[in-house]
Amino acid sequence: MISFKERIRQLVIIWLLRGLKQPWSYQLMHAFNRVLPMIGVEAVIFRYNKGVLEILLTRRDKDDPNWPGMWHVSGTTQRNDDVKYHADTDANFYVALERIWKSELKLSDEEIGLIRAEKCDIISWRHSRGACVSTIFACWFDKVINFSEGEFFPVDALPEDFLEGQQVVVSAAVRYVKQQCNAKNA
Repeated sequence: MISFKERIRQLVIIWLLRGLKQPWSYQLMHAFNRVLPMIGVEAVIFRYNKGVLEILLTRRDKDDPNWPGMWHVSGTTQRNDDVKYHADTDANFYVALERIWKSELKLSDEEIGLIRAEKCDIISWRHSRGACVSTIFACWFDKVINFSEGEFFPVDALPEDFLEGQQVVVSAAVRYVKQQCNAKNA
């Protein structure tokens, strides 16, 4: 087992060799995530289909080094460039959400304008790359959108090849949505 001190030394060498430039390489991000938690932003997109609560999942790329071809909740790592506002942390998260919606889900600006997103939880969780502290957003649309990326699944029947560890992300978002529905019906 490599020591924490040795891991940090290796990370600094990699970083110096890269000239301290952004964006980081996958290798550098992966190395840091072995010793420091990543800050994640998760976009759990919901819809009701014939009375059944469903979420949108997308497939990882076939050449993904960790989870090739697996279903997952769309998300990203919070980047330095996402933090544009000094005091408004929610606005900073929306910068990351917009990147998810445009790059992963291929949504147009018009479609993005139809999204409602509410911060529903912050959780710590672990996956095979390391630890993550994620801010989870429950998202839905004011009208039907045909997604070119992904597929909807009932929240209680996720596919077997669903990314390990993300069940806690889904559970937190589902709990929030159900609480909101119960509050509206009370």
